[in-house]
Amino acid sequence: MDLFELKNININFVKNYYALLNINLQFEIGKHYMIVGERECGKSTLVRLIAGLEKKYSGEILLDGQVIDLNNEFFKNEIGFINDKGVFLESKSVLDNLSYAFYIRNDKRTTCNFNDVLEKFDLLEIKEKRLKDLCRFERIKVALARLSLRKFTFLILDEIFECLTKEEISYLFKKINLLNFKSILITSKANEKFANFDFQIINMKAGFIVKEN
Repeated sequence: MDLFELKNININFVKNYYALLNINLQFEIGKHYMIVGERECGKSTLVRLIAGLEKKYSGEILLDGQVIDLNNEFFKNEIGFINDKGVFLESKSVLDNLSYAFYIRNDKRTTCNFNDVLEKFDLLEIKEKRLKDLCRFERIKVALARLSLRKFTFLILDEIFECLTKEEISYLFKKINLLNFKSILITSKANEKFANFDFQIINMKAGFIVKEN
């Protein structure tokens, strides 16, 4: 797998209003990308499509030159996705959330040293805290810890860095680098906090690409 492509992609939720308009993009596996734009410009809709979560669209999605649909195993097995809300068992502990994420994908007879995972993401001391009691930074660490329980090629992070400091972002990327994703795609309102990271910038406005560097 070397190239993921979108050709002439359009999505409209309301008649005559397009959330995405004539999107043509190529993502080379092995490179990192950042989609930048203000709120409601289409960033989240675009990455949800790439993650296989937006079912109604026109145009073509290609993997290594072959047209695929959203039932392709690529979306299930190769893409890890975290958005700004996350998908958590809010009233359960950090440890319970990791356990659930592991066993929903694996046979009950398999084992996992959850303490090792918790330690890797500096979550050991809060493993009994409920998700709803965590701050944003801690919740993102839990989301990354969950992803570490599986092997993905392509990581998508949708608006998760808003309200975090440069130091927290730097910390998170150190942890992300340990997971060995081949490509990372993030969305953000601006790219100032990411000046030290090697991302190809894609700018969006009102549902279309306005500039690509």
